[in-house]
Amino acid sequence: MKALLAWVAFLLAWAAARAETADLVVLDEDWNVPGDAICESNIPLLLVAPGVRLLALTGVSGDAWCNEGTANVLRFLEEIGRSDIPVARGATWPLLNTAGRLSAWERKFGPLSWRGAWNSPAQEAGGPHPDTPWAIRPAREGPPKHAVVAERAPALMVRLAREHPGQVTVVCGGPLTNVALAVRLDPEFAGLVRRLVLGLSVGGVLPGHPGSARPNFNEMFDPEAAHIALTAGWRELVVIDTAGAEPALTAEVLRRIQERPTPASNYLVLNGKVGLPLWAQHVAWAADPTLAVGVEHLTARLDIALDDQRADFGRTVLAAADAYAGPKDGQAVTWVYALDNPRYLARYVAALQSPGLHP
Repeated sequence: MKALLAWVAFLLAWAAARAETADLVVLDEDWNVPGDAICESNIPLLLVAPGVRLLALTGVSGDAWCNEGTANVLRFLEEIGRSDIPVARGATWPLLNTAGRLSAWERKFGPLSWRGAWNSPAQEAGGPHPDTPWAIRPAREGPPKHAVVAERAPALMVRLAREHPGQVTVVCGGPLTNVALAVRLDPEFAGLVRRLVLGLSVGGVLPGHPGSARPNFNEMFDPEAAHIALTAGWRELVVIDTAGAEPALTAEVLRRIQERPTPASNYLVLNGKVGLPLWAQHVAWAADPTLAVGVEHLTARLDIALDDQRADFGRTVLAAADAYAGPKDGQAVTWVYALDNPRYLARYVAALQSPGLHP
């Protein structure tokens, strides 16, 4: 009996030590249609990644309104039996930006191909509702039975960073409104976070690095939030700059996924569609940084252009020294400009088919 108790104590101590050394992740996303949970943000990649513990999911408006996005992700978690993961609702509106301001910019400099939650019904089949951010289009599977946690996303981010100083990686796939609010709530937040991971176009911005700084919807939707986030002074800023180089959901990939049915793979078959780009490079890197095959480690001061009377509004720029709130000489930036897409795709398929998705 004593030997058994000693063995149980060892296992508990081992589990506790493993939890303390895990890479703790908060995933902040602007979920849109139901399929976004496994296409654009690919939650399963994080759930099965060795050494990664998904602490929470936080929603923000961007591609769709926050209410609708969080409802979709709650329903997905129910489908795969992972309603134990906390989901927090974040910001509904950008800090300052409005649909009218964006429309005025478009009249001067040309229309955007995507306006996210501000899309008009004529731009996307399925009924966007730009003027009713509280509305939720019903999912095929029905409404979620579980609810978001009472804590709002920025407060939850701050609390988790304080509970696990230097351990939390914040991974962002949408506008940076929640992150900016967390920075404003707690001036020590950025210093407590292990790293911030986000998609951002920086080619052509950094000296000596050719390329074109493409406009990025997330920064166009809430440029002021992006300015606050980028200049907050993180321990490490990881920029995933691979837009346009992501693999797509092909008929062959769908066939491979269907070879081993699971709740997650069945969900994709119902809610995904052939041709949908798998925009989860930020999540793929967070799950396995060795997927990066093009990476540079830099020191830089990145910022966002905020003048809506100029064509570069919402694009990445180098910050002026007097506008930068971080370290005097800039901060550590890991610039990922290429991923091993075949290996990423194999991980994607394996994650959807993994029995490890379940508690």
